[in-house]
Amino acid sequence: MRAFFYIDGFNLYYGGLQGKDRKWLDLPKLCGKLLPEATEVKVKYFTARVRADSGDKGAPQRQDVYLRAISNLPNLEIFYGKFYRNQKFQKLVTPPPKRAWVWVNEEKGSDVNLAVQAVHDGHRKLYDACCIVSADSDLVPAIKIVQDDLALPVHVFVPPLRRSVELLNISTTYRKIRVSTIEACQLPDPLNGLTKPPSW
Repeated sequence: MRAFFYIDGFNLYYGGLQGKDRKWLDLPKLCGKLLPEATEVKVKYFTARVRADSGDKGAPQRQDVYLRAISNLPNLEIFYGKFYRNQKFQKLVTPPPKRAWVWVNEEKGSDVNLAVQAVHDGHRKLYDACCIVSADSDLVPAIKIVQDDLALPVHVFVPPLRRSVELLNISTTYRKIRVSTIEACQLPDPLNGLTKPPSW
């Protein structure tokens, strides 16, 4: 069975990697463990290059090391969206004042890129099973196309700290990724001359 995995990088990061010593993740190995019955696994990873802010000036450098480390892994392709840091006038949780200007980090394009790739690859009959690593309900229309129009299964794997009733209700299978599985799928350190960042 040929399985294509479509990984929402930011959803996975904030749903199970942030603040933990398990970010040096071997994505193809993880996908192989998530669907062990697959005889062929291809991974498409969707992310965006982050920007430094006053709270963490080293984030872009750490991410760059990781992206360079995984860029040569077999059967892995990286797709980039855009990362924006904008000022927005927002309500505060604990006023006063009621509102204030705040910095908001936003990643754009990954969910759209992921959905387009999943549908496009399905139309080209490149896989027998579509596997999505995300809890983003914006992917529901793409999943419906793959399942209803292409008659192909869609397996959803949700990061440990995420959940989505919408994806649960429409996917062929819906599984929570275990923390122990992530911890068992770390890259060698160093890898190709690149050393895991200390906080990773």
